[in-house]
Amino acid sequence: MFPCMYDEKQHYIFDSEVARWACRNAPAGWKDRLFTYHHEDTGNFVVAVWAKEPFWLLSDIINLGKNMSNFNQVKRDELMRRMWAPDDPIEMAKQINQQERDFNSQRMDKQEELKGCMARRKE
Repeated sequence: MFPCMYDEKQHYIFDSEVARWACRNAPAGWKDRLFTYHHEDTGNFVVAVWAKEPFWLLSDIINLGKNMSNFNQVKRDELMRRMWAPDDPIEMAKQINQQERDFNSQRMDKQEELKGCMARRKE
């Protein structure tokens, strides 16, 4: 999990059942720091955690994509694994790789969406 700075223009924070569920099932140090936000640039919903200090930093835990209903059993299990995972170098490398895959997947989704728009315009 890489921290990033909170930006009210990009991160629309809101309460959700997913965040409440995560808080109920999180390790003690995370319970009051978990939340969900909508990323205005990408259109994705994300479960994130506030850094302990400084307080304006956040880290994405799991990307739910463009629809909150994507929170299924697979995403739930992945969220639990990430919340309870030890902070060791091997685990960190796995998380970095997952974030890169998530980012690339988002880019591919956006490209497919644009291709669909272009195809409809040609019709």
